[in-house]
Amino acid sequence: MTHGKNPFSRIRMRSMSMALTLLLLFHPALLFPQKSPRHRFSHTENTYTFSGTFRIRADPACLLTILYEFDHFRQFMSHVKDIRCTRKGTGWYEVRYRYSRIFYSAETTFRRTLDLKKWKVDYEMISIRQSGLITPDIISITGYYSLTPEADGFRVTFFQQGKLASRMLSGVFFYHAEKEAIGFLKKMRQYARTHCH
Repeated sequence: MTHGKNPFSRIRMRSMSMALTLLLLFHPALLFPQKSPRHRFSHTENTYTFSGTFRIRADPACLLTILYEFDHFRQFMSHVKDIRCTRKGTGWYEVRYRYSRIFYSAETTFRRTLDLKKWKVDYEMISIRQSGLITPDIISITGYYSLTPEADGFRVTFFQQGKLASRMLSGVFFYHAEKEAIGFLKKMRQYARTHCH
């Protein structure tokens, strides 16, 4: 004796198919996942270097504007608090913000300088106040953002290097530094794609 297919199984299959279709409609990244920007991270006992890039077809003037101007820069700095421009001159300004985690906080000031001839924005940490139960004791952070013309657009590069006074917490600091640098680069790429064409 043969039995027909269970009608409840057909209903369940239709429901699962509909749920999967809706999931892909509202979360297209599951169907078309975005590639992470290319990056390289290296470190010694108390120094680190991060370099990340992405390619984009966009107006270079627009790209330089969003990489340099404070009102744009603050949009992809969501991992910090109380970000503000404290001083400003011709082709440079200083930005101060507060970085806070469970056992550590720091108030940092960076100087950002625009180099139009090289299509580059340089930055350098000029002061830092650290506090908390554990501190990595950061000595210096420098880096740059740059544009390099390519056949089909531009390559945007985000580069940073830093030095710590203590080796004790360097492993933990480097782990978080790499993760946050990748996240920052992704936000920068998305912001550039949205605002520059």
